[in-house]
Amino acid sequence: MSTATVNLPPDDLKPGQVVDGRYRVEARLAHGGMATVYRAFDDRLDRAVALKVIEPGLARRPEYVARFIREAKSCAKLSHPNIVAVYDQSAIRPAPAGYGAAKQGTLAYLAMEYVPGSTLRQVLGRRGRLTPRQALQVLDAMLAGLGAAHRAGIVHRDVKPENVLINDAVLAQSHSYAAALKVTDFGLARSVAGSAEASTLGGSLPGGGLIGTASYLAPELVRFGTCDQRSDVYSAGIVLFELLTGHKPFVAATPVEVAQMHVTHRVPAPSAQLRGLDPAVDALVARATAREPDQRPADANALRSELRAVYANLPDAALDFGGSAERAEPTQQLRVDADGTRAGISPTRVDLSRQAVPPRSGLPPIAPRRDPDEPYRPVDDGGRRRSYRGLVVFLVIVVLAAAIGFGTWLWGSTHWQSMPDLTGLSQSQAEQALTSDGLKFTVKQSSSTTVGTGDVISTDPGSNHPVSDGSTVTLTVSTGPAQVSVPNVTGMTQSDATSQLKSAGFNVSVASTTQYSSSVAAGDVASYSPSGTQTQGSTITLTISAGAGQSTVPDVTGQNITDATNELEKDGFKVVTHHVTLVFNTVVNQSPGGGQTTTPGGTVTLYY
Repeated sequence: MSTATVNLPPDDLKPGQVVDGRYRVEARLAHGGMATVYRAFDDRLDRAVALKVIEPGLARRPEYVARFIREAKSCAKLSHPNIVAVYDQSAIRPAPAGYGAAKQGTLAYLAMEYVPGSTLRQVLGRRGRLTPRQALQVLDAMLAGLGAAHRAGIVHRDVKPENVLINDAVLAQSHSYAAALKVTDFGLARSVAGSAEASTLGGSLPGGGLIGTASYLAPELVRFGTCDQRSDVYSAGIVLFELLTGHKPFVAATPVEVAQMHVTHRVPAPSAQLRGLDPAVDALVARATAREPDQRPADANALRSELRAVYANLPDAALDFGGSAERAEPTQQLRVDADGTRAGISPTRVDLSRQAVPPRSGLPPIAPRRDPDEPYRPVDDGGRRRSYRGLVVFLVIVVLAAAIGFGTWLWGSTHWQSMPDLTGLSQSQAEQALTSDGLKFTVKQSSSTTVGTGDVISTDPGSNHPVSDGSTVTLTVSTGPAQVSVPNVTGMTQSDATSQLKSAGFNVSVASTTQYSSSVAAGDVASYSPSGTQTQGSTITLTISAGAGQSTVPDVTGQNITDATNELEKDGFKVVTHHVTLVFNTVVNQSPGGGQTTTPGGTVTLYY
């Protein structure tokens, strides 16, 4: 087979081509939307590798190349038998002219551990579903790998059967998934230790689109774009459901609808599809897939401890329920390795049923349920439901502590969520958001000078307050500014007038000029405008009084009495006349005299 060195990303690498002068391509293993995986041979170290090559179109975008580099760095921190190892990473830049560099981007690749065999998805495709024994053993090995990542502060964020590899040869030889199973594809992984991204690990792909696979997304990733180790726990719980039943819990027409179902629906009990399944397995799935992160195990290691406790307490009949006598892929009981490998670091195979004191799971025996949404009902140690007499005692206790008992029951039996912040959204947007969150709503209207007409002023309960599923939220929607009467502020101090006008919803300004007033003290409001009924938010201008002041009296002596009277009244004076001559109508004297001052609007006496 001829050798051809590859320096640029082709549409597909061909057998015999050599990448980076080292990795000889042998066959294509898998192809996805972002990368293609090839089986290759490392000529330098003489070993088989899996070569993951980014798609040529995406290689031109730095953010996708950065994701590849992040995957290599994430895996480089991890060394665990249940995690696929990354050996090498590189990004080959475009070659000079003559190699098509203007059209093609960087060839970015990861050289990883080659695992011959099948994905867990292919195993499910062949077998339909697994027995509880096999499903728990598969999940135990998977959680061992995820637990190592969680101890290193890394969240996988894309846990699903496609990202779980099973070495068929090792499984056939050891009959142990713990030795044959490996978790792969940490391309979406992020570190949560000491990172500003710790609370916002969700996000979206460049160009839009929620990160992750819709069928396995945790509710908090869908609602807020945030995740932590408990989000991987949720995805692992979905995988367990699928291993037991052969089906995903939620199916819809579009991925967006499937993702929303994780927020609005509880994951049904596996026993709803597999009648007779032990209730303890139902309870384990319910714990892992609780919609609120606080109600799930803290990380993969905690879920693994609960799984092992359930496994240890299940009889063989329950573990092998629904299986056939002939097993296509035989497995064995979890047992301790001969070399005493530690439980937290390698995929231990411990037969928990032989331990002197089985670990406590925190999961009491559960009575079978008739409906997926029916609450779990604990049973007594003997397998019987609690007696009616015990129920009566319980009710008496509740009656004696009515308020506390009822409140605790109500809070514990109701699913709560955080009320979203809807202020400023249009009424239709707010109603759609509430409907998507499974909430009801009523609408009332109120005027507002700060919130546009038709937008939400406030909600009851307010944002970030706890609200139960199906409860009713009151939306207060703005009708815009109201028409109100302007208060009469004449004679008030400027401070009091301003306060009263602002309380009525008006803005206030002060005129640059003052106004003499004999009735309003200096510094108080002499007048204002406009008056009457105005729109809230409009501006009312105040004119401040300059007090009574002094006006200069004009000299009108010698003028006709009529002309003199008109002039004085025009200047705001009051006029009193006295006829002191017999014939003439000419002003002969005035008081105050011309040029003298008096109060504005004062009286001037004319003699003619």
